[in-house]
Amino acid sequence: METFNLNKDTLTFDTITDPQADAVYGRLKMLQDLRDHIEVLQESYTRLLVVNEKDSDDQFNHTLLEHEHPPQSQSRSPPSSADTAGDGTRSASA
Repeated sequence: METFNLNKDTLTFDTITDPQADAVYGRLKMLQDLRDHIEVLQESYTRLLVVNEKDSDDQFNHTLLEHEHPPQSQSRSPPSSADTAGDGTRSASA
């Protein structure tokens, strides 16, 4: 796959040939199709959760990774031994 560069001096892109333009257009159409497919999947998964009454983000806090949790305004105390499993992972009851 070719890369096309921006000329920083004149702020213009490379000039491409008709076959290159066809390839770029094809990639653009492929990305649009992929976007549409992803949107359909998102809607399907959302519908599945709503139908099963799992329609609140709060119901999935236990599945979030540490960096996905919203910041807490108050300081948190260290987890108690009841909150952690013996191998250093969080228990399912937390």
